[in-house]
Order: sequence, then structure tokens, then C-alpha cells
Amino acid sequence: MQCVFDPVKDATNRAKHGVSLGEAVRLDGSEEWLCAMALDQHPQVRHWVRNLDSEPVHAFWLPTSAGRFYPDFVCELTDGRVFVAEYKGDFLRNVPKEIEKGQVGRVWAERSNGRAVFAMLFKLERGMDLRQQIDAALG
Repeated sequence: MQCVFDPVKDATNRAKHGVSLGEAVRLDGSEEWLCAMALDQHPQVRHWVRNLDSEPVHAFWLPTSAGRFYPDFVCELTDGRVFVAEYKGDFLRNVPKEIEKGQVGRVWAERSNGRAVFAMLFKLERGMDLRQQIDAALG
């Protein structure tokens, strides 16, 4: 997957993702929007894109037993690594299909020879908020 980032910076803070947050994540104020905000404000995230399964030709995906899994966000980190993040509402935490996505993502990252990081993010995980979960994943 090749991502093109627009360095244009305007009042909607397009510096990290090329579109406004409202355009990047349609549901203003949703938990997924809060995840986008945490990525956008994180100092180790250089750029990020919303990975859309409606754009399968250009989107990043991982294989699962049920087909393809399109993680929510793909980020370029300041150290050159790729960070792939999947945000889940707490009600999905124990759903087998969602657990498999986390397992597949972790295996993908482990096999990347240090070039990639994967995290399954929740509003709150083991007492950590989104930013703390991102910090923990990025080490």
C-alpha cells in the first residue's frame, strides 16, 4: 500500500493526515473519532490515514479465517516504522472474530523484523487510556 500525505496545514490541522478529522472519521465525537484524535496528537505519529474497507484496492488488510481484516488506522511513525491500530468498543472485547483480528495483527507485527507495530485499542485497557495504550504499543 502506498500512502500519499498532504503536508498542507490549515485551520483543520491537516498536517498529519491530509484531511480534516471530520473527513477522516465521519462520526464526530464517537469513540473511533477519539482514537483518531489520540493518534493525531501523539508525538511519535508522523502521518496517519483512516484505512477504509470501502477502498479495497488501496486499503491495507490482513487475512483472517473469515476473509480480510481492514484495521482502522495506518500510521507512519517518526522513526520510520508502521503502526497499525484497530479500535474496538468494549462490547466487542470478547467476540471471537475480534480476538482473532488482534492475534493476526500481533503475528504480522512480530514477523515484520521490527518494521511494524500493531495494537488493538480500547477506550480503557488495564487502566490505560488511548494515549497510554499507544505509548505502551510503541515502546
